[in-house]
Amino acid sequence: MTVTGVLFVDGIHGIAVGRVPAKGDSDLGAVTWATDDGGKTWIHRLVTAPGFSFVAAQPGRGIVAIADCDVNDPTGCHPGLFLTGDLGASWHRLTSGRFSSVSFVDASHGWAIEGGRVPAGGRIARVAVTADGGISWTVRSTPCARFHMDAVGVSFVTQSQGWFACAYDVGAGAGAKAILHTTNGGTAWSCVASELIPECPNKDRISYSGYLSGIAMRPSGTGATWMDRGVTQKTIDGGSHWSDIPPASFDGVFVDEVTLRTDTDWATSAWDADLQEQLILSSSDAGQTWKTLAVVPSGQ
Repeated sequence: MTVTGVLFVDGIHGIAVGRVPAKGDSDLGAVTWATDDGGKTWIHRLVTAPGFSFVAAQPGRGIVAIADCDVNDPTGCHPGLFLTGDLGASWHRLTSGRFSSVSFVDASHGWAIEGGRVPAGGRIARVAVTADGGISWTVRSTPCARFHMDAVGVSFVTQSQGWFACAYDVGAGAGAKAILHTTNGGTAWSCVASELIPECPNKDRISYSGYLSGIAMRPSGTGATWMDRGVTQKTIDGGSHWSDIPPASFDGVFVDEVTLRTDTDWATSAWDADLQEQLILSSSDAGQTWKTLAVVPSGQ
């Protein structure tokens, strides 16, 4: 089993999501772990859905998870968005389709990236918005296209203010990347930080290393990014400047999605290559230090 995301809804109640290898049934690939004691103990459940790859809060309704299909899933796998209102005890499908990132600001309004990596290499990414809680989505133009990059992460904190993470993998552990910010609901975007992007004036403000994979932001301007190859970074000024933080280490500790419940209370999951273990982690100081809440055995 593989953990792909962790989210706490308060100081003691949290959920982790992931996937198990599908064996003949494409709708039996998802698994969740739930805790009601701050991560001291976890109860895991198999879910009738394709494997979960991302988790996000939907304020006023519950928790949303992206159910994704990969090349190893049986024919007939149907990806989509799933919603739980009881910390993973039950789930129902919101909509079908392939998603790679989603961000809700209330029970109705959200942004998402449709698509993802394809088996032949490369990425398909479309920006979409919803006003009915994720049942239907309208495709919007991607702000990353002006920099010849793909959208890899989205995080909105109000209907007007949000961020996109844009990336293009260069190779040898480094990738072109940019952080875009809007204050008017996506009508206009500014490039607040970039690397290897000549068109963006705010250069050298985010890590050269790593392949940018996602972003999570708070209304205060505090936020985090995570990158393939083992890089996690933090901002406290709305994405204009980024600095390295744990738990990732280059080609050593590989971090999945980072979720920010408050400006200081964060959670993530990670694979430690040295320990050969999956870890569920939490931070109470905005990512400066991390506590291991659980080690997930491969058979759990």
